[in-house]
Amino acid sequence: MQLTPLSASDRSTALSSRVGAAGAAQRPEAVAAGSTPATPPAALFTLPRPGVGVVSPEFNQNVASAQQALSFLGELSGQLQNLKGQISRQLTGSASSPSALDGAQRRLAQLWDARAERSGYRLDSQLAYSPEAPARQRFRLRGLDARTLASASAETVALSLTGTQRQAMSVRLDPNLAPEAQARRLDQALAPAGIRAHPSAQGDIDFSVAETEWPRVRDQLTVKGEGKRFATGQFVRARTEPETPLLAPERWQLDTPEGLRQALPQILRAEQQSQHSRSLIERSLAAASQALDRSAAAQGAPAAQRFADRFTAQTAEPNYPLLATLSPSLQGLPRPRIDRLLALG
Repeated sequence: MQLTPLSASDRSTALSSRVGAAGAAQRPEAVAAGSTPATPPAALFTLPRPGVGVVSPEFNQNVASAQQALSFLGELSGQLQNLKGQISRQLTGSASSPSALDGAQRRLAQLWDARAERSGYRLDSQLAYSPEAPARQRFRLRGLDARTLASASAETVALSLTGTQRQAMSVRLDPNLAPEAQARRLDQALAPAGIRAHPSAQGDIDFSVAETEWPRVRDQLTVKGEGKRFATGQFVRARTEPETPLLAPERWQLDTPEGLRQALPQILRAEQQSQHSRSLIERSLAAASQALDRSAAAQGAPAAQRFADRFTAQTAEPNYPLLATLSPSLQGLPRPRIDRLLALG
């Protein structure tokens, strides 16, 4: 018998059914720094606990989030292609009406604004896919760039996140240290708040935090120093600069030929990154399906044997309540079916 290959969407649907049968998939709640890996790590979708039907909540959440991200990318790709076509027709003078272009821009802006939630919090502002952790928002802090880090003398800087339990995170900045060493100090100091730091190619310090925590960091991160790079005395609000997103459709001025031409490169880059992330997600879902297959193959026969042993032990002695429970289940189960089931062993 020849099997028809499944499409990517069919594989995703089939995987949803399998995970749902083993353990209900959970919608991710609140939602990684660095570039997206070219291929998913081999350990992405592994089952931490053995046994048929035993799937960890983390596994379910990763699968559900991957499927949400894949669905979002599919819708985004369709809208990008539609808007690109509208812009091309507008530039060649063959557009049907300006309202069609305005509508396409508005729908794309609305979809992009809902990116985090619609993608299961796994696609960041660059459309990079984070398979096992919430996507992260990258940003910089004014006063911690290459120039200021190398200027003045050593200084102890304290950073703090306001809230129910305020705790200062102090770090000693030394102009004689390399950017990598400065970044390690900042990373160690800020890690308890979920903020990570690493050096950029330009010698600056890049920071990142889970996107769901970004509004809090943006609005409540404060800093004070010793009067060199940062003022002494009271904590003041840190000046954060978020990474420029891959798309900014709400800012496009599509009523002029120049504005139309400026929007096209963003659309093309978004289409390319969308396809890259889509391929990565499909491979991740394939890895999840393989993990389920491996678990079933490794645990199916032993689990069945354990069940058979327990069943034999429980029915060895006359037990009316047990027989009363089993009898309805056995009604209508013909002998040929039982023989076929036994033959599978």
